[in-house]
Amino acid sequence: MSVTRAAHAEVIRGTTQDCLDALLDFESYPQWQSAVTEVQVRARDADGVTVAFAVDARVKTLRYVLRYHLDDRRLWWEYVGGDLKHIEGDYVFEDQGDGTTRATYSVGIDPGRCVPGPVKKVLVEVVMKGSVRELRRRVESGATIP
Repeated sequence: MSVTRAAHAEVIRGTTQDCLDALLDFESYPQWQSAVTEVQVRARDADGVTVAFAVDARVKTLRYVLRYHLDDRRLWWEYVGGDLKHIEGDYVFEDQGDGTTRATYSVGIDPGRCVPGPVKKVLVEVVMKGSVRELRRRVESGATIP
């Protein structure tokens, strides 16, 4: 398995709970995560949430399913299946004590042989940096999060 790993952090004007509320509102992702075109929550239970995604990787739409888990200040997921060979990652939140939260997004991805190198680069760039930047904009905009 050839997993490409990357991480990116942003300081967000908002609480850890604000960040988690935004991320756990999976159905809203297509409204604020530019690469996400479709989301379907397949199951919610005491152990986590299973979510199917369609992500625009510019050259190709990738579809995959993740199983999310929440541990205190960490939201992490495991790969269930889809177009990728493997994806793993998490968000870790650190309260900065001044009304801000440091959100670090880490991802490991192996799109498999079906995804050309340039698409893999875009995927990592979009998934890693874009996701946490868009989370920051979502939380800081004060958008109503159910």
